[in-house]
Amino acid sequence: TKHALHVTLSERLEFLETTLGDSANRHSVELEMLKSSQAKHESLHGKHSKDIEAMKSMQSQHLTVVERVGTLERLVEDLNDRHDQDNGSAHSKCDKLHGRLASMEAALPAIAELKKSHASLASDKANLELHHATMKERFEALESHTRDA
Repeated sequence: TKHALHVTLSERLEFLETTLGDSANRHSVELEMLKSSQAKHESLHGKHSKDIEAMKSMQSQHLTVVERVGTLERLVEDLNDRHDQDNGSAHSKCDKLHGRLASMEAALPAIAELKKSHASLASDKANLELHHATMKERFEALESHTRDA
């Protein structure tokens, strides 16, 4: 029993070590993902901070209405450009999916023909097996008859 208790403790220790190792690995992966996300966030934060400073600078210079409208137009153009890029990417993905679907649809007649051929071959095989059994029975009958004679 003392040996069994030692084995049980050993197994428990091994289980705990495995569990802690798995947990450490998961935490390591999550930490790396968090670091990556934080770096991205800091980059975006820096960009936004610069944008805010630029806007404060423009505001402090008391821009004219024409200058303000020009700034707004540039911002709208930038947003429009980003939207066009995203829209183009989405259309490209849709076109790829459409192409894959079309190629799969084109294969449907061939698949139907293969199914039909398979059914025919299965039927032929069943008939050959039946004929084979009949031939076997005939040979056994001939052998039996030859032995009896």
